Amino acid sequence: MADPYRDHLRARRAEDPAVPVQRLLCEIRELGYTGSMNLLYRYITQGRVEAGRPHLSPRRVTLCRSKIGFSALACVFWTLRRLACTR
Repeated sequence: MADPYRDHLRARRAEDPAVPVQRLLCEIRELGYTGSMNLLYRYITQGRVEAGRPHLSPRRVTLCRSKIGFSALACVFWTLRRLACTR
């Protein structure tokens, strides 16, 4: 949910690495963010603000496995390959 606001979050944290999450939440809510502070906090603490591409979550792997029907290992490989091709 916070991926569309990554550039704003990245710029703000570059200006002030100690900016409170509550302040960032207020700023991105003005831009249209509808998620919770807990989601934003986890997004930041998992390093996804600084990451160059979206985080590959276990939920994404599970969804991929259930939609395609491959084994979990094949699905992870397929997903990682797809992400590498989009760079």
